[in-house]
Parts: sequence; C-alpha cells; structure tokens
Amino acid sequence: QSDKEAQLPKIKALDSTVQGAFGELAQQLEDELTASKAAAARAEAELTAWETLNDAKAGEGNRLKVAVRQAASSVVAACEAKEKHLWAGDPAFVASSSFQGAMAGYMFKNGDRGLGYYIGDGWDQHGGPRWGHHATGARKFAQV
Repeated sequence: QSDKEAQLPKIKALDSTVQGAFGELAQQLEDELTASKAAAARAEAELTAWETLNDAKAGEGNRLKVAVRQAASSVVAACEAKEKHLWAGDPAFVASSSFQGAMAGYMFKNGDRGLGYYIGDGWDQHGGPRWGHHATGARKFAQV
C-alpha cells in the first residue's frame, strides 16, 4: 500500500471535521443575525411606545434612541460576519484591504465582493495589463 493510499482516510477525516466546523460556525452566525434582528425590533418597538406615550420624538441622547442605534449596528455587524464567512470557503476571491503584490492567477480589483484578489489573468485582449503598474513595479489590475 502506497503512502498516498494510507493518508487518504486521514485526509477524508480531516475534511469531514473541517466541513463540520465550518457548518457549525455558519449556524452560529445565522443565530447571531436572527437574535440581532429580534433585539433591533424590540428596541424599535420600545422607542415607538415611549414616543407614543409621551407624544414626543426622542432626542439623540435618549437611552431608547441610543439602544436602537446600537441594535442596528449589531445587525449590520452580524450581516457582515455572515457574508464574510460565506465567502471564506470560496477560492475565487481573496479579500484584501490593499494591494499586497501580484498573485498568480488573480487580479486585484474592487469587484462585487469588495476589494481584493479575483481569479482571472488580469490581461486585456492586447496582452497588456488592464490598469497600470504598482509603485513597487508589481502589476496591479482594476475592474474592467
């Protein structure tokens, strides 16, 4: 039996473990998003009830108004975390806040998933770069 054949069951077991953990994390992020949305709805309802009871609009410093803003921020953060997790398993995109040098088979651009490296050759139909050169001399490509 070759070494490769002996390693195959270990690799399959590791893959199963990783996939299971990835799925559990996805569920945790979904639960967090659901809880955040529910908390935001409760905060909004409390604010509306207070404003109705007092026949007035709450000021920016009102604790209920602050709670609504915080709850909304939590929903946005939970959405972003969930989306980031969804893209984490996709090799077609590597998020990057800045150009870190050329990556073989990828082009750096601001696309539908945000700023980062997207699979593609980065060359136009004439064989030249789609967008200039980075200051260090490495090629940098922009969205076409």
